[in-house]
Amino acid sequence: MQDSYSGAHAWREDSVYEGDPTAPVLSLHVFTPAHVLGIDDGRNTHWDEFDRPPVESGTTRAAVEATYRMLKAHETRFGQDPEQAGRTLRAALEPMLRATAAGVTVHVTPSREWAAERDRRLTLERAAAPAGRDAGVRGKSAGQSHNRD
Repeated sequence: MQDSYSGAHAWREDSVYEGDPTAPVLSLHVFTPAHVLGIDDGRNTHWDEFDRPPVESGTTRAAVEATYRMLKAHETRFGQDPEQAGRTLRAALEPMLRATAAGVTVHVTPSREWAAERDRRLTLERAAAPAGRDAGVRGKSAGQSHNRD
């Protein structure tokens, strides 16, 4: 659940940058094994910088709220019969797992359009950081390696 709020794994509608845990899922990204080794195989659309968002960012707030709702639903279901427990979990989780009206795209390769959208979203993430603070997202140009720290 939490990874779906990281732009490295998925993009949601822009309301996620305002802290909306119910922002619909727009696209998913591919993490290739070569990426772990620092090899650019041309197929990785997982961009690591999104995994370090500013603490104050909307995506961080959305992930925290989604995690709280998920844990609360799990706690609430204890003592319920299995059918009711299932309904409790679905009611809590479904609003946070919705796709956009157009569905969900899977970005398999990093196209120019994908790179432009990635850069736009990195700008939205950085905008949440107070001035003078290195609060998480650190940019790299499209040509630089994006290995894990």
